[in-house]
Amino acid sequence: MTAIVLHDLGSRKESRAWFATAARAAAESGDDQLHAWVLAREAMVPLNYGAPKAAAGLAEQARHAAGNRPTAAAMLAAAIAARAYALNRQPEQARAALSAADALMNRLPDSEGSDTWLTYGE
Repeated sequence: MTAIVLHDLGSRKESRAWFATAARAAAESGDDQLHAWVLAREAMVPLNYGAPKAAAGLAEQARHAAGNRPTAAAMLAAAIAARAYALNRQPEQARAALSAADALMNRLPDSEGSDTWLTYGE
């Protein structure tokens, strides 16, 4: 949450440092979905500050960590990847990621589809 607040305040370096700590902790915990969620949220920093290529790379790491299960983390990662690819002028990749996000949203369990920090509301 600290990383997100720092991002919102415009403190990119500090935000990325906190995200790195969170990603390391999530990876060490063995919780793939938490790790994917942290990476997806981190991808929003470069996405919002003019570095869509870096955002796409982080979003793809998040998609890989999330796997193919319909989870909020997988949905978030695909949606962020779609936006990053669109900003990178990669329409085919953007459409594929958007299709993946849509398919995941349609299969998202109710418990993951609410509107909270760790879920993804419609």
